[in-house]
Amino acid sequence: MCGLGGLLWSGSWRRSGPKSVPGRDCWSVMWSYDRVQSRGGGKNTRELLCLLLSSYGATHSDVDLEIYSLMVEIESAEVGCGKLAELDFLWGSALLRTTRDEAHESDSLPYTFLSEIDEDSRRGHFKDNLPIDPKLCIETVLHFPFGRTTSLYPLSCEMFLQLNRKEPKIPTARGERIKCYDPVFILCFSIHCLSMDFLDSVEFAGLGLLAIALMSISSPDDNIRKLGYEVVGKFMDGLEKRRKKRDSAKLRLLLTYLQNGIQEPWQKIPSTITLFTSESSLILLDSSNDRHAAINKHLMQSSRINMEVILFFHDYFWSSSANFKKDRIWMLFLLCAGINSEEDFRLFIKGSVPEILLSFYVFPLSDNESKDLILQVIFHFVGPCANSPDFTKWYHRINKTAAGNVIFRGQINNAVRPDFMRKTEGRFFGGLRCMFFNLLA
Repeated sequence: MCGLGGLLWSGSWRRSGPKSVPGRDCWSVMWSYDRVQSRGGGKNTRELLCLLLSSYGATHSDVDLEIYSLMVEIESAEVGCGKLAELDFLWGSALLRTTRDEAHESDSLPYTFLSEIDEDSRRGHFKDNLPIDPKLCIETVLHFPFGRTTSLYPLSCEMFLQLNRKEPKIPTARGERIKCYDPVFILCFSIHCLSMDFLDSVEFAGLGLLAIALMSISSPDDNIRKLGYEVVGKFMDGLEKRRKKRDSAKLRLLLTYLQNGIQEPWQKIPSTITLFTSESSLILLDSSNDRHAAINKHLMQSSRINMEVILFFHDYFWSSSANFKKDRIWMLFLLCAGINSEEDFRLFIKGSVPEILLSFYVFPLSDNESKDLILQVIFHFVGPCANSPDFTKWYHRINKTAAGNVIFRGQINNAVRPDFMRKTEGRFFGGLRCMFFNLLA
């Protein structure tokens, strides 16, 4: 274990990049060798889990997906030994700091499991070394990896990465993948955190963890949706314990509003709707936000969410408030980031959203920023369902409407060109990130 320990603790292999990372077969060989040496003992397995977690980043990168797959495989084989919950799902430097503090206090090996210390100390260590980055939570909501799957059996390295690799909806200017958390691990972390009552409900939501859970119930993977629903359920249980807090009441109102609109167990919710509820979970914690009053009023007047419409589309796109332009831009941002599936496509078609956007585009007084964002929305609207019969019908209908406007049709053609997307991607997601990050400030 010394060689493996030295490699992981140094962290040098992570800095060298994915191409130079030891393959999963190599990890498996090391693990098998450890099992033979320990003859089924749990001590070395626990140490190996600590070493893997200390080099884990909880992201959706190839390296972290490999590490997580191996940790799950170890846990499934070593029943009763080395559970991630015994380490409170901490990872990276947070785990290193915690285990070193405990080792110093107890004068024991640097692999002391947090389940072995008293509850107050455990909660204190968790809060002091919380590894969650709120900004990375926001990136996960904006670029949720809908291609992420769960598996009940071990996969080969190549098959696991093939099933779980999902390129971002829009590539960055350098063609890099956008960094975000692995929703499977973060949801498990959230369930453990809420079960152990490590964080107050408002603190949990303020970090963006509730937003990730809400976004996950639009995942096409059944198990990820179940994890998301479990997080939301435990979060609501936590809210019941803190009924007197004003922010808790607002969040409970939001989740009850969503719950009353769900008709089936583990129902898949359109991501256009989950993105709105995710941002609302942050807006409701900030009474100074321009949209706080309108959303709070709507929740108080409506008992259940309407899954058949895009929430607040007409209110904000055709806003007549003093901040009408900001309201319209905000709605266009949400529309663009929320189109990820055929369910979203049907919502758009049913509400005649593309026709409304296109009519505004050709309106003489429409502003350039809104026109650029409309092109972005159209691009993402076309993407997920370009081969579906519904899209073909819509395209023929809309093409006849715009047939007499050659310039307009040329602009729409530009919207599906990769060079156009690379040129405008920075402005679009930069603005959307700023909106979310302001909620965290």
